Parts: sequence; C-alpha cells; structure tokens
Amino acid sequence: MPGAGVGADMMAGATEAPAWTSGGPAPMVLAGGFGPDNEVSDVFPPRRRGRIVQIIIAGVGVLAVAVAAVALAGSAAHRHASTPFGLMATLTDPGSGSSVAFSPDGHMLATGGGTDSAYLWDVATRHQISTLAGPQYDPGNNVITSVAFSPNGHTLATGDQNGSTYLWDVPTGRRIATLTDPRSLGVSSIAFSPDGHTLATGDQNGSTYLWDVPTGQRIATLTDPGGAGINAVAFSPDGHTLAAGDGDGSTYLWDVPTGQRIATLTGPPALGISSVAFSPDGHTLATGDYNGSYLWHVR
Repeated sequence: MPGAGVGADMMAGATEAPAWTSGGPAPMVLAGGFGPDNEVSDVFPPRRRGRIVQIIIAGVGVLAVAVAAVALAGSAAHRHASTPFGLMATLTDPGSGSSVAFSPDGHMLATGGGTDSAYLWDVATRHQISTLAGPQYDPGNNVITSVAFSPNGHTLATGDQNGSTYLWDVPTGRRIATLTDPRSLGVSSIAFSPDGHTLATGDQNGSTYLWDVPTGQRIATLTDPGGAGINAVAFSPDGHTLAAGDGDGSTYLWDVPTGQRIATLTGPPALGISSVAFSPDGHTLATGDYNGSYLWHVR
C-alpha cells in the first residue's frame, strides 16, 4: 500500500496486507469486523445525520448502530453498501448509546454510554429488560464507555471513564465483581478471551490489563511502549494473542500466556487507532483509525 509503513520492531510473521484499505475523505472508521468466512463487512457512509460510533453485525442478520438512540436495522449481514437498509426499531437509551454489544445468541442487546448505567434489551420484543447501574461514588464521571458479553452470554462487562470495570450476572442483573487499578485514567475498551476466563481492559493510562474472570484478580499489565492511551483491544480466536491499538496510531500484538510484545503494527500517520478485529481464522487483523482501515497478515 503506498505510503503505509511497518513498525521497525515488527516480527516477520506480521505484515500489512496490500489487498484492501479505505482512506482519503471517507468517513472515520470507528468500528468494523469480519464475517464468518473471513470477508470484511461493508463500511459505508452514514445516510442520516448523527455520528456513527460503533457498528456490530450479529449472526442473526441484525445490525446495531450506536448513535444518540440505538437503532436496529434488518439486513443481510454483508449486503452491498448501496442497498438500502430497513429500520426495524429505535431503542431509546437514556444515555448516548455509544457502545453496543449483542449477546452470543443474538437475543439480547446491551447498550451503554452517557450515563453510569448499561441497559439490556430484548431484540425480538424491543423491550428494555434491565438497567445495570454502577455505584454512585462519582456522579458524572463514571460514564460507561464500553460493554461486552462473555462468550457464554452469562456475564456482561462494562467499563467506565473512572477506570472501573464491572462484571454483571446477566440473568439476575446483579453486579458480581469490580475490577480496578488505582493508576487507571479511564477504561476505553474491553474484550473477553474466547474461553471467557480472561478479560482485557484497555486504559487511557497506556496499559492493557488482563484479569482472571473467576477470581477478579489482575494477572498481567501490558504497557504501551509510547505511553499512549489504549483505545481498542481484541483477542485472537485461539486466545493466544491480544491486539491493543493506541492513541498514537500503533497497534501492538501481545503473547497472552507470557505477556511479551511480539509485534508492532504502524501504518500511515494517524490520529489514533479506534478499532481492532481479528478474522475468524486468526490470520488477519483489521485496524481502523481516523484515516481509514488496514488489513495485516499476523500469521
């Protein structure tokens, strides 16, 4: 790709794929993903007013877009960008709905942002199921920034601007654990490992924390070499590698069992990585920043 560079200390196994990129004057890429056959899901300009914050495509063919109100649109999961999408429902989140996540079975949607609470919705009925409210110790500052379901769908993790991550029992709505580090400057991204035993939290202090979910204990701290805040984290499908994208435009690959950094991925000058996602086979990593999107060979 013209103008794209690779980090100087990048390992031989991770290289930028020249096959695809988006860039130029296109809209900011803040989230994206791969389909079940490793194809890249469509990224398209918004047709309506409202800044798109996050896009998630569920296996049931329902698209969730996080804006001021969360909308569900019926679609084929990989319909061409020029094909109109049909709006199914608008779920009015009391907050901003800046982070959304489907449960693994696609029956439930979690939304969060703008307040200290996350909301669970029944996708079929469009009804709000429950409100998961964080502690009122710092009103206005413990705003939810990220939500993620565990692989079995029994646990929801929510991260906030105050640096705390809460684990919630989905069936009961009960808070079962609080994960926090005194050095935190705010959680910006969270991700469960594929087996659900480990949770990664990306922090604005430049650290990515790995937590043991059953015990709530921190098991590793992965420090950004440049000290930039971590904006996005994702596990590889086998759970052995973690990708962490930072505010300076670099993405680091970490070996989860050892906590060692194994590669640095650096593209054109960027304002910061905003989203990272592995392909289902784990061979390709997609990164999105404010210039566009890039594919990297990581195996």
